[in-house]
Amino acid sequence: MDKNRPSNRRPAAGAASATRLQALHGGRRSLVLCTLALAVTFVAYPQAAQAQLRTFPQNTKVGTLQMGNFPEAQIDGKRIQFSAGGRIMNENNMSVIPMSIERAVRIRYRLDGTGQVMMAWILTAQETEAAKADAASQRSGN
Repeated sequence: MDKNRPSNRRPAAGAASATRLQALHGGRRSLVLCTLALAVTFVAYPQAAQAQLRTFPQNTKVGTLQMGNFPEAQIDGKRIQFSAGGRIMNENNMSVIPMSIERAVRIRYRLDGTGQVMMAWILTAQETEAAKADAASQRSGN
């Protein structure tokens, strides 16, 4: 029989099964490794994002927000209103529904020309400490 000519004979059943099993095993290993890498990324990303302080516009104020019947609320005990299209961002910079805020939260906020809140950011513990330090330095004149 000519060695260069392909054979019409099939490999033994055991050899074919072993080859398929090896390919399947290698595919599962890749899938497991990819899944593990993806899981590590999702676990590590929020922690890395929280480690960084967000930057806020210069004309923002700091206060404690207590929601009422939207658009009404209180900041540091003073009644205020949110402007049309006013937004609240949570600690991960995601927009939140105002009525989902059930407790008083520390915020940075920005007012529009009519004195209504146009944007508010719920602060993390680190951002709250940074805001206190900023306020202290402004009071001391630095």
